[in-house]
Amino acid sequence: TDQAALSLRRDVRRALADFWRTQGETEHSAVVAYQDVARRLALLDAPDDLVHRSLLAAEQSAAACARCFELAGRYLGRSMQPGRLRRPLRLPRSRTHELCSIAVETLRDGVLQEAYASRMWAARADRATDSRAADAMRMMARDDATHAAKARDVLAWCLETGGAPVRAAVR
Repeated sequence: TDQAALSLRRDVRRALADFWRTQGETEHSAVVAYQDVARRLALLDAPDDLVHRSLLAAEQSAAACARCFELAGRYLGRSMQPGRLRRPLRLPRSRTHELCSIAVETLRDGVLQEAYASRMWAARADRATDSRAADAMRMMARDDATHAAKARDVLAWCLETGGAPVRAAVR
């Protein structure tokens, strides 16, 4: 812990800890989600680059998760870590159904949400007064922008590979 964080009022520290813990939990769940997408893309024989970039996104989310929990713990004066997450159970599906599912999830969670999150983190970093928090926000803004770009490429591949059924699902 550091004295600057612990010198804040208790209610402020609690609010900051809650914020960073929530962000850490979101990043923690993203690790499993990116690993799941990588596995599903590999099963669909997607280009190696898309699978690799999904695994890289999982690693980046794991680093962001660790940093968020470190910041949360900093404000509480104790160490914090996320709990265990389980991989989602995926029942076998047809290739077309899986392409449609990945395309829709990628549009929502990757293309839209990651791009929004990147802009949000960048704006927050510009206003942050805590340099450690600002550094974490800048890292997350960069990572989320990278994740959004990867998501656009995954979506494009799904649309190209899956054709009309995938386009209909995305619409």
